[in-house]
Amino acid sequence: NAPAGQFDSSRFSIENILAIFNGSAPEYRYTTINTFLDAIINQPIIYKPINISYLGILIIFSVLLIVCSKLSKIEETRIRILVVGGIFEVAAIIYIPVMLVLYLFGFSQGEALGLASYKRYMGAMLYPMLLFIMVSILNVLLREYSKYKTRIWLGCIVSLFLLIPFSNLKIELMI
Repeated sequence: NAPAGQFDSSRFSIENILAIFNGSAPEYRYTTINTFLDAIINQPIIYKPINISYLGILIIFSVLLIVCSKLSKIEETRIRILVVGGIFEVAAIIYIPVMLVLYLFGFSQGEALGLASYKRYMGAMLYPMLLFIMVSILNVLLREYSKYKTRIWLGCIVSLFLLIPFSNLKIELMI
């Protein structure tokens, strides 16, 4: 067995899984399920420029995916964006029950109840998705709307300043 507070695979068993469904699991597991589902819907993963939850990011990603595919005038590009984006979306949805199972059975009671490192674990799936959609949009705009190239780059620079969490930056003078 793993020391208390560390990931322990011995808690993964058919009996423990069935106990959830027949109501005989420890109470903390039901609390963890409720806390986890609430976090998916309500707890921000991204704080700037606005607070956005995991579900919110999935919705925004879906909308941006559709917008990006509609912006493209090239059918092949449209299909590529939708297929790759769709794979990201499905993976992000499958990731939800996988992480819930890990919280229920892999983590200690205290870690499960507190959703240890929730933002880091859930963000690990979302940040590549957001990077993909931003690069895809930029690629489509620069390739297919090149007459607006200066405006596009200016928009990128302004967007970066809106997204950089300046409150977290610490500038020290070395004297």
